[in-house]
Amino acid sequence: MVVSRRLSETSVEIEWAADVAIANNPLTSSYRLYLDDLSGNTVAPIAVDTPQQLLKDLVLGHSYQVSVSAVNAIGEGAKSAPVLALHTGLAPSKMTGTSAPSLDSSTSTSITIKWLPPSYNGGASLAEYVVYHDVGRTGTFHRVPLTDLTVTTWTLSSSSPGVTSLATGQLVDFYMASTNVIGESLASDILTLYVAAVPSQPSTPSETSVFSVQNGASYASEIGIKIDWVSPADNGAPIKGYKLFMAEEQAPSQLIFDVSSSSRADILTYTVREGITKSLVYKFKVQAVNAVGESLLSAELAVPATVPPSAPFNLTVLGSGSGSVTLEWSPPLETGGAAILGYRFYYQTQSALTAAPSTWLTSSLVSAAVDNFALSGLTADLLYRIKMVANNARGNGDYSSSVSQYAGAVPTQLAALAVIAGARGQSSLGISWSAPGTSTTAVLGYQLYINEPDSNAIPTRLVYDGAAISTLLQAKVTGLVSQRTYWFSYRVRNRAGWSSTSTPYLKVVAGPLPSPPAAAPVQVSTS
Repeated sequence: MVVSRRLSETSVEIEWAADVAIANNPLTSSYRLYLDDLSGNTVAPIAVDTPQQLLKDLVLGHSYQVSVSAVNAIGEGAKSAPVLALHTGLAPSKMTGTSAPSLDSSTSTSITIKWLPPSYNGGASLAEYVVYHDVGRTGTFHRVPLTDLTVTTWTLSSSSPGVTSLATGQLVDFYMASTNVIGESLASDILTLYVAAVPSQPSTPSETSVFSVQNGASYASEIGIKIDWVSPADNGAPIKGYKLFMAEEQAPSQLIFDVSSSSRADILTYTVREGITKSLVYKFKVQAVNAVGESLLSAELAVPATVPPSAPFNLTVLGSGSGSVTLEWSPPLETGGAAILGYRFYYQTQSALTAAPSTWLTSSLVSAAVDNFALSGLTADLLYRIKMVANNARGNGDYSSSVSQYAGAVPTQLAALAVIAGARGQSSLGISWSAPGTSTTAVLGYQLYINEPDSNAIPTRLVYDGAAISTLLQAKVTGLVSQRTYWFSYRVRNRAGWSSTSTPYLKVVAGPLPSPPAAAPVQVSTS
């Protein structure tokens, strides 16, 4: 006699095999079923026409003994033996959701799973949990019954029942069931786990670049930071991805990048393009994730949100000497978020740059406190092209515009101006000069200046421009007012530039000199 099916907790269908001799006796009429609830009361038989019967409305949680006898025209036969022990209820429900087995912990030599009791015990107390495991995913599961219902974890190791070997990196399939007096529940879904530990702690991430977001200009207000890291040891389970955390100054870290659930272990870099404030310090940590769990956070990388400064501007030549050029400039408009540490000058002769455009020479760092500098050590009287950069903790910024200048001295020792004899007119005057006493390079030209008449002012009005005429050493000045006093000065240009204007000034009263007397003088008297 067996239970053929359970329709509900309190409805059970049973069946039995009829004795062949009785079954072949055409006089056999029926069966009598005895259901004893073990209460001690008399059991009334149930008449049954076929070798099966649905028992309904049983009491949940009760146990019964069931026996059966056959009846024919002669009478009732003996009761069946042994009797059927019948229990009400169902097998426990399938272990799903939070009841289903899941990873508790894992090492390179063991796996510990955990679970919770099924949501329904079938109306009868649980008898045991059953773990099924298949090491190496061979297709064959080994059954391990667990009778201590107070323990809801189990560790698979090399010494576990059914395990012949257990290697780091091996895959193991698990499923579970629970049992009660009725039977075993349906199997849970298969859980596949690695014999592995969480990944090793990643090394400190590295700063690939800090840059300006707006068109790449170093003076842009928005800053981007690119962070790279390297993959740590996976410890038996392939790394699924990474998490990147960022903190601003002393604020708590925030998760800003997460590919740990997308199986993109190939992504080992991330660029932060928003939320970065120039001049602040940002701190980064990375974490690796595999099927076992999360690694320790890496050590912290601190990144100042700074970029190189913008270019200095208004680079101008103040003067030059033999082997030197003096320059002035205005500091950059943007420091890049860090203090300017100084300036560097890049220079080279024009001839060298023509032959090899990248052969710039570099000065040492010039103090940030100055805005002019004499670049020395140059080859005298050669033409140099010069540019400069500002420098901060991030390095050199953009180049300024370049200037060109000969590393030579301007002319000195200018001779005094003179009025050309016979070159006076009513409103004109001839002025002459000499080549300068000192000029390290060839003289290129001259300029002559005059002041306003009778003003005693410095001569500043240009009356002759021979800047490109080196051979003419005189000029005719017209438009003068007779009997008025004028001051004259001049300057000289060579390849290094213009000299200072000559001093002392030539002071001249405009107009012709008096004519000589009409007759020679005669003696008027003697004494």
